[in-house]
Amino acid sequence: MWVQIWNLPVHWISKETGIKIGKIFSEAKNIIIPLIGGKEGRHIKISVDVDVTQPFIRGTTVKVNGVTKWVDFRYENAQTSTTSVESLAMLTKITTTTELICITTHMINLAPG
Repeated sequence: MWVQIWNLPVHWISKETGIKIGKIFSEAKNIIIPLIGGKEGRHIKISVDVDVTQPFIRGTTVKVNGVTKWVDFRYENAQTSTTSVESLAMLTKITTTTELICITTHMINLAPG
């Protein structure tokens, strides 16, 4: 499944960033960086295996040079499975406490090295 990664600052948009963020899903099989942005800006697309029986991850925090930023995940063609639609519906019911746990659990350091 293709996952779009949104809200990255322009200078963070790279294949290396896609590889690091793709580790949340085990690995990124393919990474596409669209040459132009849409009305909402630029993003990275990664192809990953997603367990559609589980709620989808809404996003993660990334840290570069001491700056922490939340990035959103948008799933392409997620409506092809009833289970994935139910999983997306479950995401809207996640509590603030759960979101905070997700943020700290999925912190990614994008610093070189």
